[in-house]
Amino acid sequence: MFSRHFRELDRLYSHSVFILTERDRESWHASCARHWMGRSVSLSKLWNEELVAFQVYGTALYRRSLFDDAYDQHCRAVTEYFARTDRLLLLNVCAGEGWEKLCEFLRVPVPGSPFPHGRPQPWVQPLQKRVSRKAARQDVRLGTR
Repeated sequence: MFSRHFRELDRLYSHSVFILTERDRESWHASCARHWMGRSVSLSKLWNEELVAFQVYGTALYRRSLFDDAYDQHCRAVTEYFARTDRLLLLNVCAGEGWEKLCEFLRVPVPGSPFPHGRPQPWVQPLQKRVSRKAARQDVRLGTR
């Protein structure tokens, strides 16, 4: 998912640095398809993730052409915005880039631990359960249940 607010973040934190992660387009599409396919969306019950997806991609469902357009527009916007600075790192973790390139950019020592390469699966369901439990508690407190 893209952070569309890099300009605002840059204005708020003017001495910050930014990292744009890259990856092979086909593997990115395969990952997007696994993540988004099989979903059904109800306009009356959109999760925050679906609202963000709609704002970023123009859809809450996986559509290759829309995702391609959003990816290209985002990468172009970020690289053009930071073109005259040394505050942007392009990092392709899937191609093997990791601690060395990242730490050189940040001017910090390389840690002795392996570079992390993913999050445990399934990661969305536990988050949705926590959000649902929190919402249920709020509904009870507000007297809506």
